[in-house]
Amino acid sequence: GIAGAAGIGLSMVFSLLVIYLLIAMVMPQVFLSIGSIVTAFPSMVNKWSAWIQNYLQDNEIVWNYVNQFIDTVSVNVESWLETKLLPNMQTIVSGVSAGLLGAIVVMKNILIGLIAAIYMMGNRRKFAAQAKKLIYSAFSVRHANAILDECRLIDRMFGGFISGKLIDSLIIGCLCFFFMSILNLPYSMLISVVVGVTNIIPFFGPYIGAIPSAILVLTVNPMQCLYFLILILLLQQFDGNILGPKILGNSTGLSAFWVVTSILLGGGLFGFVGMVMGVPTFAVIYYIVDMILDNKLKKKKLPVRSESYDEWSYVDSSGEYIHSEEIKSKAEEK
Repeated sequence: GIAGAAGIGLSMVFSLLVIYLLIAMVMPQVFLSIGSIVTAFPSMVNKWSAWIQNYLQDNEIVWNYVNQFIDTVSVNVESWLETKLLPNMQTIVSGVSAGLLGAIVVMKNILIGLIAAIYMMGNRRKFAAQAKKLIYSAFSVRHANAILDECRLIDRMFGGFISGKLIDSLIIGCLCFFFMSILNLPYSMLISVVVGVTNIIPFFGPYIGAIPSAILVLTVNPMQCLYFLILILLLQQFDGNILGPKILGNSTGLSAFWVVTSILLGGGLFGFVGMVMGVPTFAVIYYIVDMILDNKLKKKKLPVRSESYDEWSYVDSSGEYIHSEEIKSKAEEK
């Protein structure tokens, strides 16, 4: 109805407005940081070259090796410019043109995605009813209800994990910018964006964002790099022990081992998206497999808790479960 259409329209306008405000506030600072890096890069190179020269001037053998390495790199770069870059300038220009065309295609896909999202939001109740109708027609009532329960679980787990992780990463990025500004650390906006975005990746995200950021700060001032590393360590402790559990709760129910496994597997198969979505996906698979195993054990009248299957307990030939405590008590009686 009119109310539904108005709600969809307002939600889309609000979402676009939030994205625009974030871009308007963040991107100019990011471009300014990148511009300052490009401008200061020659002086950074000269400063580090002078530092290396002063450090190695007392060791003539090492200094000769360094000079030889620099000369080799210079010759290789000059050869690459003459034999690779200049002859292929037309190909590079064509690649830039293809990149611009690709950007236009991306914008077109974003527009199509927005239109599709509007149609899906407008017909979500109808689509849900059709899917429910299909499930009840294809499966028995018991199996259909079980499938619908699993679908609700998947919706809760993915929705809660993604929205919670986005809010968590936004807070960490804002805190990083706030404390970096107080400590007067360089490239605060650029590094805060990197830290916030990479924090979306569970477990490995903080390290992925902190390492290149620390190297960037190190080129300016080694002591400030130390301050930055201490700040990141404190932020990640706060996120891992207080903020993250508070926002996400126990949404996945996975141990640390399975979290790492799901990130590595998802990242290896699907890249960045796989690293982000691997944890909730694996959590759903883990829950379904665990539920199937529990049902099979209940049918056999066996305990379902993993702790019950320690090294002493076992199931005898009649199918009866023998607890480790019973074995220990019999051994003590003997």
